[in-house]
Amino acid sequence: MKFMKSRYVTYMVSTLPGYSILSMLFWVGIFYPLMAALFYSEGDLTVSGAFYLLGLCILGGIIFGLISWFSILRPFIKRVEKKRKTTD
Repeated sequence: MKFMKSRYVTYMVSTLPGYSILSMLFWVGIFYPLMAALFYSEGDLTVSGAFYLLGLCILGGIIFGLISWFSILRPFIKRVEKKRKTTD
């Protein structure tokens, strides 16, 4: 898979800032349209409310990225590096 060897993908997955940006984009891409559609269907969506919702989604994505980085991805990266050192 040539896509996985891209230096941008490598940066996004192997560094904390990159992973935070990636998870923020993922979170915003999923939850912002859903929440905006929900508020629009209820008649509660205003321009300021849309920007407020966008800010909350960005903040939620960054928090999700930090939590998942320290609890899932960082230990996994350490385990893979340790396994590589023992096989070399």
